[in-house]
Amino acid sequence: MKKIAFLLLILFSSCTDNVKYINDAIDIMEQNSIRQDSVDWDKMRAESLFKIKEDNSKENAYFILKGNLNSIGDNHSFFLTKKDQNKIKKDNKELPSLNYERIDNQIIYLRIPPFMGDEKQSIDFANYLQEIIKSLDTNLTEKWIIDLRDNTGGNMWPMYLGLAPIVNDGISGYFINSKGEFFNWKYKENAVYSGKSKLLEIKNSYLIKAKNPKVAVLINSRTASSGEAIAVIFKGFPNTKFFGENSFGVSTGNQMFEMNDGAKIVLTTTIFADRTKRIYGGKIEPDLYCSNPREKAIEWLKNN
Repeated sequence: MKKIAFLLLILFSSCTDNVKYINDAIDIMEQNSIRQDSVDWDKMRAESLFKIKEDNSKENAYFILKGNLNSIGDNHSFFLTKKDQNKIKKDNKELPSLNYERIDNQIIYLRIPPFMGDEKQSIDFANYLQEIIKSLDTNLTEKWIIDLRDNTGGNMWPMYLGLAPIVNDGISGYFINSKGEFFNWKYKENAVYSGKSKLLEIKNSYLIKAKNPKVAVLINSRTASSGEAIAVIFKGFPNTKFFGENSFGVSTGNQMFEMNDGAKIVLTTTIFADRTKRIYGGKIEPDLYCSNPREKAIEWLKNN
């Protein structure tokens, strides 16, 4: 009898835990989502609890929460189990390679890949990008092509810090939360910040020689998420023009919330705005729509 009672206690505890797990996750979504005023949270909660009581497995809880995040409608939120996270770490052991080229004495081409990695890899990537910029920069260099095509995102901060030699000090953009509050992105003294929080820092950051560089930015339909954040950094930047096609359309910021089993809710909590406080949230448009953006960018830079 004691053994049966013990097994029943485990089953009851598991059921209770999964119900709490679902409730806790929906609480996080309701309190932090950028679309918190557009979702019927009571309905989501009721339907989710009905589903978990029908199948009280952790796998079903994950399935329910993935569906909930998709139904929010921001097109950017998602759920990561521990297994998902381990796969991402395994797939991102090596730093991505950078494609770069000197077009002529004045024009440098840089293709910025998507980036995911831990803190050490983030610092290494930012240093790697800065060292390339430093090695290509001369007294004659005053024009840059920043190619963000196929940059599907990841972590914006190593990319931002890596490009700081061109972007220079100051505010480069903003996050806007559901209350309409602005939190700036800025570069200052070897580090990048979100508001007052220092996100990433390296030693001896470089600054290009040209005081007023001309910049061409290339984007396409696979420029997404943090790739779009880097694009936004150059919106409103002096002497800059965008070439290509509309970006993917998730110019929004995600925040990670860890659950008690190590799984993570990656929730859209902010919208991007550029340095002029122009608000995005969807697709970023080029100044010139074209199928050959690199060639058009070189033409524009040479004629200016």
